[in-house]
Amino acid sequence: LNEIRDVILATGVQTSVRRGIQAAQAITELSLEYAQNPNKFAVDDDDTKKDNNDISATSINISNLNINISIPKVLKALFEKLGATYVKLGQFIASSPTLFPKEYVREFQGCLDQSSTFPYSDIRKIIQNELGSDRPISSVFSYIDPVPIASASIAQVHRARLRDKDAPIRDVVLKVRKPNVEDVLKSDLGFLY
Repeated sequence: LNEIRDVILATGVQTSVRRGIQAAQAITELSLEYAQNPNKFAVDDDDTKKDNNDISATSINISNLNINISIPKVLKALFEKLGATYVKLGQFIASSPTLFPKEYVREFQGCLDQSSTFPYSDIRKIIQNELGSDRPISSVFSYIDPVPIASASIAQVHRARLRDKDAPIRDVVLKVRKPNVEDVLKSDLGFLY
């Protein structure tokens, strides 16, 4: 309890409470997704299949539904809902085939560049905030693609074109840090520690 208190004090009560609520929401959303479509988390044909009565490291049999639930799929979905810190842990799993079972490595591959995205309206606000109020986005960029080309744990990437009168057209890539990611990382890492 003292360690939890220390983490809350270090990251701020508001951040810690908000993160606790977000974790509860993630678990609730995942539970609802499962209730609506249990097959979403079912073991694929190419996953390692076990005997229906066996509880293994990669699947759990839900006997009344006769469905083998893929633990890697459930964990990946939960990690994505929990956000940046957990997506980063998923990236570690995906990048460590000698440390984790192949089913986990394969499932977590999507964490490398296909995690959930933030709406472009939020990304646009972040870019404008970085530029400052005296430099509108349109003075720096002639175009920013609202659809990200990749999204990972702490940032997403958008194509853009610089506006420069003296230079030829220059296509660039913007890597934009997701909103509130610093607070989330501090809070999660504190609790994980």
